[in-house]
Amino acid sequence: MQLTPTGATFMLLLTTLIWGGGFMAAQAALDAGLDGTLILTIRFFLGAAVVFLAFMPRILKSRGKTVLHGLGAGALLFLGFYTQILGQGRTTIPNTAFFTSTNVLMVPFIVWAITKKRPEKRIFALCFITMLGMICLTLDDALRLSPTAGDFLVLLCAFFFAAHIVYLDLVCRNDDSVQVTFFQLLFCCLFSALALLLSSPEISPAALRSSALPLLYSGLLSSGACYLMQTRAQTVLPAAQAGIVLSTEGLFGTVLSLLFGWATFRYPIAVGGLLVTLAVVLSSLPAKEKDRTDPAT
Repeated sequence: MQLTPTGATFMLLLTTLIWGGGFMAAQAALDAGLDGTLILTIRFFLGAAVVFLAFMPRILKSRGKTVLHGLGAGALLFLGFYTQILGQGRTTIPNTAFFTSTNVLMVPFIVWAITKKRPEKRIFALCFITMLGMICLTLDDALRLSPTAGDFLVLLCAFFFAAHIVYLDLVCRNDDSVQVTFFQLLFCCLFSALALLLSSPEISPAALRSSALPLLYSGLLSSGACYLMQTRAQTVLPAAQAGIVLSTEGLFGTVLSLLFGWATFRYPIAVGGLLVTLAVVLSSLPAKEKDRTDPAT
């Protein structure tokens, strides 16, 4: 069945809703005492396994080029999630959610660096609005700036996720979406397992048992189902448009964490979140014709 742009957009919205709940799943596993690399290894093993079992005949027909493309996507995915989970352990769920969503504004600059096509002028203004929003998110109760190492790690993770979006658009558009999804999850699992071996954390059976549901959520839904949907949707939507839709993950993550008591409401969160969300919404509006035809410089 042919996927329409509208269907692809709804597919990405469902993806971001599931990912929004994934912030709480990751936090539950971290609070139980599991190491971040172990969480990622289990998560992406489950994701790769469910995709393989569901589409084994199709995956076994993969070409070498598709495997290599999956390797590149998996490397970027691992770097994004590794820096994100390290950062989340050092900051709040709302900050993690909103800072991750800034990847939407990084996508045009990465495309610029690769294709020499300059972003629209408004993107620069929206980056300024986003920066103001992030400043608000790092204010403490006394309205003093208090950025943490976790905030900077999550910003780094946003860059890797933006690079992943661009990579799928420029490199993997003509590949089989199921095959690319499987190999990127598989390689992400292998990179995570290597990081786990190098860090050699203590593994508690009790922590594993108490984290079973969050890990299943992260592996089967956030990884397996969501990356199938994202990769399929990006065969229809361009990188910039996909990035805009995917950035709603930050809004879903924050709202869900407040509703379920995983975060405490503070006014700086509301102001910062609104500014970041405003930048995301404005970036989705049609560009003026002058900006579209502005020559690259």
